[in-house]
Amino acid sequence: MNRQGPVLFEAPLAHEVLHASHCNCRECRNNFAQAFAPGWAEREWEAAVGQNPPLPQKQPLAVPPGNPVPFAAPPPVGSYWPIKTTSKEGRLVSYTASDGSPIETNKGRKFLDDRKGKRGPRWHVGVDLYANIGDVIVACEDGIIRGFFDGFTEYKHKPPTSSLLIEHSTAVVNYGEVDPKSRQIYHLYKGMKVLAGQPIAIVGSTNMLHFETYIKGTTRSHQWWKDEARPPQQLLNPTKYLLFLQQYGLPQQASGSRPAPPSTKLPDINGFGPKIEGYASYVGQSTCDTRAKPGVVAFRNLMLKVFPGTGSSGIVRDCKIGGRSEHKEGRAWDWTVSAKKPSDVAKVDQTLAWLFATDKYGHQHAMIRRLGIMYIIWNRRIWSASRVSEGWRPYSGHDAHTGHVHFSFSWDGANRATTFWNPEKSR
Repeated sequence: MNRQGPVLFEAPLAHEVLHASHCNCRECRNNFAQAFAPGWAEREWEAAVGQNPPLPQKQPLAVPPGNPVPFAAPPPVGSYWPIKTTSKEGRLVSYTASDGSPIETNKGRKFLDDRKGKRGPRWHVGVDLYANIGDVIVACEDGIIRGFFDGFTEYKHKPPTSSLLIEHSTAVVNYGEVDPKSRQIYHLYKGMKVLAGQPIAIVGSTNMLHFETYIKGTTRSHQWWKDEARPPQQLLNPTKYLLFLQQYGLPQQASGSRPAPPSTKLPDINGFGPKIEGYASYVGQSTCDTRAKPGVVAFRNLMLKVFPGTGSSGIVRDCKIGGRSEHKEGRAWDWTVSAKKPSDVAKVDQTLAWLFATDKYGHQHAMIRRLGIMYIIWNRRIWSASRVSEGWRPYSGHDAHTGHVHFSFSWDGANRATTFWNPEKSR
């Protein structure tokens, strides 16, 4: 009897298979097409992808026999392998191939391997990925955090770990066995939007990332006990999702371990009273006043002190240069960092996590509001306080902003008139 659920792809869509290794023979291309998408012809691959498809992998066995758990659909192009690790087996996905051969180095890491629980024997409903304690875990794709779960104690001799559920485009992913301090390190909260490649956790005491997938709408992880005839209806097999990332996921340069602390800490988001500004409305440049405003100068100085080694591309701009810009009123700043430099990306990630964090009063994006930030542009994306419900949006301006982060401020923020600079007004 087939399990009911959403329509699930069993393999990558043709338009998603980019950045692939190539194969020039017709037989190889057609074998790949048949393996990943039965019925596809070579001409359909070439028309859809515009290049030769990659070499085939061994297909995973659908398990359990007779009533297999559906495979999670592959993520879109531009998704990330979930761990920045120096482990020699950092991209190994353990599974049983369709021909029955095991693809693994240590037993027990595959989907539906044997496990023991307080209630009795159970199935392992995820795939364990090799890593080292402290390795950085990133979101595979854009998504929304749906929940956190603490106190996982699989091993009595090791400290407990935590997990977080993120709803992505094709599935909800449970990033499991992470360090419980991850939520504080990255200022995460339920309902927070995350970007593909954004750090979300660090590997916990078990030296692995436990990776589960569920249908969209799932809000918690599930277990499957062996005395239950059928698996949880929400459960998906993550093997093909991970095999797609193994081959096509954007590479992660190992950062060594958890992010290094800044030389000076960013201000405590909870060091204010309950009063806070609303989101800044968009007020574009309408005058020419190239004096750097005090709030922008103070923010620049703070960031350069907290993150030495980064730079400033300027606050003011001559009114005769370019089009409309808050730089021409002295209320925008460009922070010089590179999207191609992992250490700079980590500093930007830390800053954005701080700006977007929820404070103890439940104020979302607390520091953005207290600073009076109107919008931020970074690495081909833009976030606007006046369009907060849309989250980060693609940015297609003439400058991709991969060499600096742009901050534009409201007049109150620019003039240092907000509660960030005047905390007494927040009480």
